[in-house]
Amino acid sequence: MVWDQHAERHGRPFPPARVAGQDLDVLVLDLDASIVICHSEKEQAAPTFKRTFGYHPLMAFCDNTSEFLAGMLRRGNAGANTAADHITVLDQALAQIPDQHRHGRKVLVRADTAGYTKAILTHVRDQRDRAVRCEFSVGWAITERERAAIAAVPRKVWADAADADGGHRDGAGLAELTGLLPTASLDGHPAGTRVIARRERPHPGVQLDLMVTRDGWRHTCFATDTAARQLAFLDARHRAHARVEDRIRTAKDTGLNHLPSRTFAINKAWLSCSRSTCFPGLSTPRPRRASRQGRTKDAALPATVRRRPDHPRRTPHLRSRRPDLETRDDHGSQINYRSP
Repeated sequence: MVWDQHAERHGRPFPPARVAGQDLDVLVLDLDASIVICHSEKEQAAPTFKRTFGYHPLMAFCDNTSEFLAGMLRRGNAGANTAADHITVLDQALAQIPDQHRHGRKVLVRADTAGYTKAILTHVRDQRDRAVRCEFSVGWAITERERAAIAAVPRKVWADAADADGGHRDGAGLAELTGLLPTASLDGHPAGTRVIARRERPHPGVQLDLMVTRDGWRHTCFATDTAARQLAFLDARHRAHARVEDRIRTAKDTGLNHLPSRTFAINKAWLSCSRSTCFPGLSTPRPRRASRQGRTKDAALPATVRRRPDHPRRTPHLRSRRPDLETRDDHGSQINYRSP
């Protein structure tokens, strides 16, 4: 119903995904996991890879609408790249999309390096047999074979990279490694898989490895099965996956970070409820943040809205007052209240 309301109001079936200054007529699904810290004993809570204690839920968001489409509450020591969990969450997310959009539009599935496995990529490609035109853009881990391929790229082959607005990105370059990698490295991958490398000068404070120390460049790679488009666009489209961090922060601010029970089943139900609370609705206007350059940014996050002076949570009420026991009448029957 929300999608229909948006189409009636704005005259388009769904909001476009913004990439490199362009509007994409593509549905973009972002998969990512995050740590939810528990400060007390809870069922199936466990130590995490960040040396904390809690859960490690896996979530899927729609980049076009900011919707929290699906989520799976997992143990804190659950693997980041567990293929079965990613496939389950992806299927649940696709089921949340209205049929006319799921089968009538292209769908892009994005994930970081933790979401890369051959089983996941194969499952994304198999969606085409179900009349869902799915493509993927996932992180690719760099090992010695990727470092050897990067070293073999001629200096003049590196292409310019684009920033988030589609302009030139200084100090960054792109090159395709598909033909330079060993043939065995792409065995078992869907046909047409491409591996693209990005290099840029390391930012201050970043942890350097031996390759960065040797040539002064920091490298990252990602894989995609999009056949056309320039490397700069494909790179900017993949880097836009970082917007999922804002979605996760919103989900945590609206309930995911406060699991209420010791029982795992109740906490799973709480995660399902938080999916609806972190999404205000496509037709609901939200306050916007002003950029330093004079441009408007994304809608303000819940934590920002709560700090507004007119927010209901900032209105004084009886619970926020405390009795002043020092001021009473002679009989002690009247107590004056004052705000903290």
